[in-house]
Amino acid sequence: MRHSTADRHRRLDDLIGQIDLSSIRGRAAFDRIHLDANRKVWAACRGNAAEATAYLTAHMAETDPRETVSESVAPLHPDAVAYVLLGSQLGLASIRKSLPAPERDGVLGREPDIGAWRVFLARLDHSPPPDEQVERLVEDSGRVFDIFLASTQETLSSMMDDAV
Repeated sequence: MRHSTADRHRRLDDLIGQIDLSSIRGRAAFDRIHLDANRKVWAACRGNAAEATAYLTAHMAETDPRETVSESVAPLHPDAVAYVLLGSQLGLASIRKSLPAPERDGVLGREPDIGAWRVFLARLDHSPPPDEQVERLVEDSGRVFDIFLASTQETLSSMMDDAV
């Protein structure tokens, strides 16, 4: 999945890198991206995110859960959601370390759940998905990245409009 989603991952990292996380405005935008994207991912996976369910549930407590997805859209595969959301915990850990403690608020105020990532990887290592599911996992991981990309682009666009 990593290779297949590398381009989207890089684009998302590049966009997030444009946000000044040392500023209150930048951290608020970072929070907005996560809240919006997590709400959409929650709806798209119907609340089933494998080892990332607890993480996603905690974030849903902070947002309006009324986001819906057409029933005709196939739900995201739980492992695809877990792959992206739990993998992002590694990036969040790095970002948190780069900020002084008083600037670790909102999404960055929570300790990343690296343990859930390890449990996820161990489960996949012990019981890899059947070959017929691999293509769906890759596609759905891309869908999760696309949700985050859209939320990031929307937030950055809004920030630019506010600056004008």
